[in-house]
Amino acid sequence: MNELGQLYEEATATSRPASAQAVTQRIQRRFRRRRAGRFGVGALAAAALVLGGVAWHGGGATPPAPIDTAAQLPANRPVGRGEYLQPYFANDGTPRNALLRTRSGSRYVVPGQVGPSVALMGTPLSPNGRWLVTYAGTDVVVRDLTGNRSYRTGRAGKDGIPVAWSSNDRWLVLRGAPDGNRVDDTLFRVDLRNGAVRKLALGAHHSAAEIAAILPSGEPVFEVPGSKPTPKPTKAPQQRYGTGIYQVVDPGTGALRKGYSVPNAQLWQAEDVARIDPASPKHTPRLAWVAQTRSPLILSPDATQGAAVTTQYGRRTTLRLGVLDVTGGVGRAVNVVISPNGTAADGISAVREWRPVTLDHGKLTVLGRTGSNAYVVRLTIDLAAHNAVAVDKIHYPEDSLPAGVVSTAR
Repeated sequence: MNELGQLYEEATATSRPASAQAVTQRIQRRFRRRRAGRFGVGALAAAALVLGGVAWHGGGATPPAPIDTAAQLPANRPVGRGEYLQPYFANDGTPRNALLRTRSGSRYVVPGQVGPSVALMGTPLSPNGRWLVTYAGTDVVVRDLTGNRSYRTGRAGKDGIPVAWSSNDRWLVLRGAPDGNRVDDTLFRVDLRNGAVRKLALGAHHSAAEIAAILPSGEPVFEVPGSKPTPKPTKAPQQRYGTGIYQVVDPGTGALRKGYSVPNAQLWQAEDVARIDPASPKHTPRLAWVAQTRSPLILSPDATQGAAVTTQYGRRTTLRLGVLDVTGGVGRAVNVVISPNGTAADGISAVREWRPVTLDHGKLTVLGRTGSNAYVVRLTIDLAAHNAVAVDKIHYPEDSLPAGVVSTAR
């Protein structure tokens, strides 16, 4: 789990979403500290640190280019597919605007603001970089960067969070966020063919925080924790991998339509019950297994295959995957060993977690994220052969939001 993800989990452990304002304030304070120290005296005085052939300066990431050198995003012409979005915040944590970098290398200032909740929990750029979510007044705006279409909706609130895109480029799911200090337990589906918006039924046993995917058919998929690991934990922190349960529900009624069990798709951590249950006596700590983060399900465009990447914060030299044969309903565990050394793996030694992006023809693409929230490596994994078939160095700045990268925060 990255630093902001850890902060989010701690802040929401006892109450959700009643403490959302406090969550946002803590996130903002973290942003302020990071930006105050990013180019501090100590960082600038430090010599360049070379990790696996990639030169890192100061805080360990490539600093973003000044936003005032970029042009405004034109409203009336295509600009090409986006590569990543870079949110900017004032020194007090107040969101400003954001910078869009396209695949061709062009840079544009995006209208509106990207708040801390969206920056932590959202995916403003679709996996193929075609669609961009921005904000205008009280509306969420969804824009086609390759054409002239755009849709507006106020139903998800002025800060509605993009939490899932379908692999066939048709659907977007927004989580309700009336403003930057509140996140609702509501989900809205946007049809990218015509802009129609529909509120999704969650059902009796689901919450908006459990959304894991939206199928090409328009059906939402929720992840619910599987059985807790055995035996009971003996120390904290202690982690174990388990099976994730993915449930496809009717978008209109929330009724269960189908369920899948996927190994390696759930991470459990030993927690002190007193921290998550205020009624528990604090002088007698008791350890319990608590489900950590969420594991979004990445689907192929034809929805015949899915993959989940379990995010465990730390040095990531082994990638644990859960692979799902959607047609047959069978899940299997896949462990991919990634060497942190050698020319082909330049930069991998800096990676602390892997984030999935796309799955197509049995090839899963994941991005490697550092401890300072910069993206430095792109891996293409052959799920049949259980190995990485391509390793590419990338340079995405701290706190950037690459196209399609899904958040694990709930």
